[in-house]
Amino acid sequence: MNIAHNAPLRAKKEIQVAAPREQVWSLLTDIDRWPEWQPNVSSAKLEGDLAVGTTFRWKANELGIKSTIQELEHGRNIGWTGTSLGMKAIHLWTLKTHGNGTRIITEESLSG
Repeated sequence: MNIAHNAPLRAKKEIQVAAPREQVWSLLTDIDRWPEWQPNVSSAKLEGDLAVGTTFRWKANELGIKSTIQELEHGRNIGWTGTSLGMKAIHLWTLKTHGNGTRIITEESLSG
């Protein structure tokens, strides 16, 4: 899965954290608990099992978003698409073991 490189808004960030990849993976994929560590997320609810095709609804900066998991490789990456107010987002998180920690790469595109 790739972000839309021709979208008007694109972002890519990387960070190294001093935690094992499985620990980071558990935090990132526990969608219902996103509001506990993402200040701009006020609610999040996974509507089924963590699997390709499962939807989740969440609020970021008071904007309601419906997302669908499009890609899932346990411990390595999770990607989803989301829609809100006529906008389409594509978001991908990739995790890589780096030394004793984890390199987290997040990419997103927004169009519409």
